[in-house]
Amino acid sequence: MEHPRAVRWSIAAGLFVEFVGFLYDTLWHDQHLSEVAIPPSKLMTVHSGIYLGELLVLGIALATLALRTRRAHPQAILWAVVAGGVVQIAGSGLDMWSHAHAYEKPLYHDTIYTGAAVTIIGYLLLEMVASRAARREQLPVPERLADHRSDEAKQTAER
Repeated sequence: MEHPRAVRWSIAAGLFVEFVGFLYDTLWHDQHLSEVAIPPSKLMTVHSGIYLGELLVLGIALATLALRTRRAHPQAILWAVVAGGVVQIAGSGLDMWSHAHAYEKPLYHDTIYTGAAVTIIGYLLLEMVASRAARREQLPVPERLADHRSDEAKQTAER
């Protein structure tokens, strides 16, 4: 996980799995009443994509922080991704609890979506930082630029 691109792609994959889980969850809830108590085993099946995506993103961000990967990875951004993941998992736990007790509380869904928004913003910031770093590497180094200019001056003097 030390390669910054691998970290970013892994977080993106976790977010994608989570998004597919949200879609499946929405379709499932459209066909089933939420006012009926749903056993946790059924909820694990319905929400498994969401949980898996959340755990992937949180695990990758924590592993990256634990490995102290600092290349193109500002730690503050990774901590924001971790915070978003923790908020999502807390919201998911509360949501599962409410479904198991035959009611649905919008606050719990909002908690999940807020955590997801923080995580997505963190991911986008990681991409932005990596993009800037890549652009910086493509710029000529001042010494190379000075050498290039002196070579041009030599060639002009020789003519």
